[in-house]
Amino acid sequence: LEWLPTELFSTRSIPVVKSREPLWDNPDLSDDVEQGRYFLPNSATGRRETIVTSPLLAEPQYLQIMPGPSPWPFAAAIFTAGFFLALTVQAYMFAWVSGALATVAVLRWLWDTDRPVDQPHVDIGAGIRVPTYVTGPSSHGWWAMVILMIVMGMIFAMALFSLAFLWGNQPSFWTKPLPLTEGMGIVAGYAGVMLAAWATRRLHLGGKSWASIPVLLGALATLGLTWLDASAWFALLPPDTSGQSAAVNAILCLQAMVGAIAMLMAAYLGWRAVKGLISATRNNTLDLTCLFVGYAGAQGLVGTIFTRAIGA
Repeated sequence: LEWLPTELFSTRSIPVVKSREPLWDNPDLSDDVEQGRYFLPNSATGRRETIVTSPLLAEPQYLQIMPGPSPWPFAAAIFTAGFFLALTVQAYMFAWVSGALATVAVLRWLWDTDRPVDQPHVDIGAGIRVPTYVTGPSSHGWWAMVILMIVMGMIFAMALFSLAFLWGNQPSFWTKPLPLTEGMGIVAGYAGVMLAAWATRRLHLGGKSWASIPVLLGALATLGLTWLDASAWFALLPPDTSGQSAAVNAILCLQAMVGAIAMLMAAYLGWRAVKGLISATRNNTLDLTCLFVGYAGAQGLVGTIFTRAIGA
């Protein structure tokens, strides 16, 4: 379909594809698309739209509202490129500034998204009606977040394996880790972070206007707990002491990165709540933030126990 004629904003309508070579098998496909004889011949809501389909059969599932034209994605691309290019020449301050501006541009681009429309269902053509807003496991955002957490979990698991591998190969050079009993307060704190993420979803389903507060506090607590854990380890094993200290600090850095992202997401959610952009029943921004903050708590809990248990 890359040879299908398009205008500035993609095709006139979304065709039904039944073979690997649709334009060869159906020479009239291009004209039919141009005449609006397929899905979404017109904007159902007056905004930029596309259709989310099922992964195997490509059956229409719901209407996806797309961001409108703006300079923000272009700015995000420029500053993202500047961030990585600056790192290659060790221009670290320029990289930090570019990274911060790229983050601002992305968040501003997203600001106009995730807003349920007045029509709960619309006709996309051929009498087929689909919802205009979907949350939970049926949404593509939910699955994108799940895949992200799986990838991050695999990276974290490899860091834990590195620590266990070092202990298994060089036990005589191992420094006795921090007592697990002294870290139980941190463990309990991370459990509270997971509880806060769960509580926000439950409170939001109950229609509470202040539902985003627990997950915001949970994200803030994640950073505080990571700092407490790191401070205790730095006193025992400075980062450049040994392979053990390097592995432990790599785990702590991973947790700090996750905590910073969770804090950014929670702050973004909180600001949307202040502006009245969180719907009264279900909201993807809230759901995905709760998922990630809950993951941050789970990762911190596992890391706190594992680093103290190996070689104890």
